[in-house]
Amino acid sequence: RYANNSVFASQYLENCKTLGAFGPMATFIEDVPGLGNRYVSLHLSITYFLEDAWRRVNGIVRSIPMDATQMAERFGEQALPEKVRVALESPNASQRMRKWEVVHAVRPTNEGHLTGRGFNFSSHYACVEGTCILEESGYRSLPAATSRFSTMPGEKYGRSAAMLVLPSLKMLNEMKKTMLRAAHKSADPPLI
Repeated sequence: RYANNSVFASQYLENCKTLGAFGPMATFIEDVPGLGNRYVSLHLSITYFLEDAWRRVNGIVRSIPMDATQMAERFGEQALPEKVRVALESPNASQRMRKWEVVHAVRPTNEGHLTGRGFNFSSHYACVEGTCILEESGYRSLPAATSRFSTMPGEKYGRSAAMLVLPSLKMLNEMKKTMLRAAHKSADPPLI
């Protein structure tokens, strides 16, 4: 977990900040052959939680902006749609660095062809441009660790600890503003 390649420490710090500020957090854990586990904290604006009938998180859908070089490195040139391959081979650096939206869906496989291979969760990477599947595989366990600080009935993402003390925070902010105005006037009083 604490190996240099895993980047666990920095990603965990990002997740703690997210949990305190917003309420939910999610970490994607991927086993990279030859390198071990890699941890990626997921930004909440591009991550969607899937829930089972008992409101437990049992899957995620995330959007990943990738340039053509990153997509070729991750999925291989043969899997890329035609427009991305053209951008990859372009001499123009702005074309190669253009971001393409890749959607990754991980969900339970109650039925289907992946169950026979021992996968409890299916994994599909798709490129929105060209509407093509880049990679189809699976996981034996959910590769995303998720947490929600506090939820109300019917909420999927929950609230942070800061929401519990929001009225007090607002009051302290107003008190601080008043003290700063008073200090400013005492240091530089207005002329009569």
